[in-house]
Amino acid sequence: MTEAIQYLHNKDIVHRDLKPENILFAARENVDNVLITDFGLAKLAADGIALKTACGTPNYVAPEILHQRGYSKEVDVWSLGVIAFILLCGYPPFYNESDAVLFEMIMKGHFEFDERYWKHISEEAKNLIRNMLHVKPGKRLTTQQVLEHPWITGKCDIPQVNLSKSISMNLKKHSMAEANAVLDAGAAAAADGGGAGGDSKLAPLISDAHAEAEAHRLTASTEAMSMRETAAAPVAASRSKGQHKGTKI
Repeated sequence: MTEAIQYLHNKDIVHRDLKPENILFAARENVDNVLITDFGLAKLAADGIALKTACGTPNYVAPEILHQRGYSKEVDVWSLGVIAFILLCGYPPFYNESDAVLFEMIMKGHFEFDERYWKHISEEAKNLIRNMLHVKPGKRLTTQQVLEHPWITGKCDIPQVNLSKSISMNLKKHSMAEANAVLDAGAAAAADGGGAGGDSKLAPLISDAHAEAEAHRLTASTEAMSMRETAAAPVAASRSKGQHKGTKI
């Protein structure tokens, strides 16, 4: 996969929607030959010119796309890092049914290697994923650096562990959760009189997520102010009567 993306990047092409659904085997009998598909969101990215369209698939989108400050080829490496994470444990590094929470997690780059599922995974593999999922594009690995990483080249000790059972189980759990989320979203859209839409264009989702996050912040701020006012009221009243002086709150 990384070699294919490196080829695209050398041609100044950014895919912008890498995910397992867009990766196919060339033939059933040859699992070593994979194809990158769906170039509907692909874009030419000349050096020094940042892309700005908010697009991709929520769980695989890079933080710089969500920040809407411009981005380039590094977003594909982020998506590859998410895919690598899933292939090793069966669930994504960032997941939440709320887009606002999901995007906040991605923009902060907060994820963890749950010991229950990662105890048999080498530190080299974890190191590779950490550096592919670095929130700062300039510090993220390039495709060439990914290909030269010891875990990819085999220049490190890699434990021989069969992960297929746990990965399969986790994939099924996550697929069911995603299916339920899609059904809920479809029901909500039908109730609103709208049609079911794809997840390629992120702009509306980002806008709604920012609005939801802002609403949460305003609510928390209002509640905090209300609590301070409630706590200060008895003190203010007692001071006005001259009953207490120098009260600590």
